[in-house]
Amino acid sequence: MQNTITFLKMRTLYLFILSIITFSLFGQNQTKSTGFIENKGQIVDQKRKENKNVRFLLNTNGLNVQLRTAGFSYDVYETEKIPLTKKDKKFHSSNTSLDNGTKTPDYSLKYNFHRIDIDFLNSNKNVKLIPEEKSSDYDNYYNVVH
Repeated sequence: MQNTITFLKMRTLYLFILSIITFSLFGQNQTKSTGFIENKGQIVDQKRKENKNVRFLLNTNGLNVQLRTAGFSYDVYETEKIPLTKKDKKFHSSNTSLDNGTKTPDYSLKYNFHRIDIDFLNSNKNVKLIPEEKSSDYDNYYNVVH
């Protein structure tokens, strides 16, 4: 009975992740990301503290998926362009520390996130996530406090 329940949980998880990836591939513009990236300390939480709970991360346009030992999280987001007010434009044009030869933007960006966390109840605490089809590419991350 326990094996049947575990199989159903894993099958449900597999189908869910497959549907998220399919959605991101066909529903959004393609990005440079080609798969999940292993967390080696580069992933931080909203307080800029290292997030050791996240084991792997998938970033695409409009969708992020975090794989954790006891579950997963995903968030969908959209970027909204908000026109700058006259006061904001005046500030940007008079601020010489921002002058690097580029044109002052006409808008600011606002990100709207919607996040869902899925935790598996009574799951195996010693589960191992096994990466497959590893890429030879790698990224360097520099986590700077400020």
